[in-house]
Amino acid sequence: MAKQLFAARELFIQKPQVVTKGGVAVRPIKLEETVLQTQFPIVRQPTVISQSVPAGTTLVRGAAVDVTMAFTGTLPVDIFENVPVAWKAKPIQEVADKVRGNPAVLQLFATHETAGSLSADEKTQFGTFLSQSGLATDSFDQAFDVARNAHLIAGE
Repeated sequence: MAKQLFAARELFIQKPQVVTKGGVAVRPIKLEETVLQTQFPIVRQPTVISQSVPAGTTLVRGAAVDVTMAFTGTLPVDIFENVPVAWKAKPIQEVADKVRGNPAVLQLFATHETAGSLSADEKTQFGTFLSQSGLATDSFDQAFDVARNAHLIAGE
């Protein structure tokens, strides 16, 4: 059975009151932003890709939740089920960036969870996007699912 993926914004974690390291309370540290930017021009944040409790579940304080995180942009789309053969090994971030560069496709994803609910005009629109963005495939429904998932799970 394949794991279902969850976007990071669906995970709710209550932070502890006091964080300590070696018995010393950890406080915010002020950083010199200009130096930080020269050393780390792009700060990557991991994304939650699975968790042991369904998203939105109310838990009692102190309950344990197993969370799997990854830098999803570098993962291949192959982590999703039913990936079009032509897309094998493509990085999730590459697909997500192409989707995010097209407001019309983002609107399709906002209003449709699967390709089966697209109108004929919307199917044409999505097919045109696929061919123009270098994501052409003969697996239309699979492409819709994987592109939508890549958008949902990839970092910003």
